[in-house]
Amino acid sequence: MVGSQRTLWHQDVTGCEAGLAALARRWVDAGAPTRIKVWLGASLCRPVRVSRVAGSLSRRERRHLVESSAIAGSGLTAPCRLWLDQGVDAEAVTAIVVEEAVLAAIGTAFSAFSAFGARAVSIRPWWARALDAALATNPALNALGIWEGGALTVLTGSDDTFASARTQLRVGTADLAAAAFSRALVSAMIAPDDALALGLDWRASSRVEGREPLGFGDLPFLPWAVRLGEHS
Repeated sequence: MVGSQRTLWHQDVTGCEAGLAALARRWVDAGAPTRIKVWLGASLCRPVRVSRVAGSLSRRERRHLVESSAIAGSGLTAPCRLWLDQGVDAEAVTAIVVEEAVLAAIGTAFSAFSAFGARAVSIRPWWARALDAALATNPALNALGIWEGGALTVLTGSDDTFASARTQLRVGTADLAAAAFSRALVSAMIAPDDALALGLDWRASSRVEGREPLGFGDLPFLPWAVRLGEHS
């Protein structure tokens, strides 16, 4: 946010630190906004579904095993920070996993930005916000795919409960993402009418006049959000 004007901007980078450096340069050019919401892609922040660990274990032991399984399932590198949607004694939990190095890099960047009076007001995965928006539009969804220009996150479930959550990397195009999501629906035996696949298409052509609106209100990066696949 720059003054009272919302500014949308995109730049390809390699790695989190390069992205933060690009943001710093843009910061100066844009007039140093003071409130920033940080949205992480699934390449940096991933959901993982972890089943309950069997056996007679203390709560501390169970949490350790759940966290270890979530980190291993995420493919990220420890140490990581996790958020769990339920307690560790539940039959299954969904963990959101992000590397501590990513959070440290963001913290370092915003410490420097604080000289301009800037601060981060939130740090969240974009796929989680997209999930909120999709369910607000259609609470009966059983599957959601979110492609962010390289990583495809597939969430399945019903009645506010996840059955599975996973992220596939190196999905380089919207067509590949749509095909991967279709395969996931077949594997989970979910009808296309009960599913939605979204993508972030950073090409200028994705913002043309007359494109069917998603109807997702204030979803961040909405001008770049598109439906993927013929059934979406």
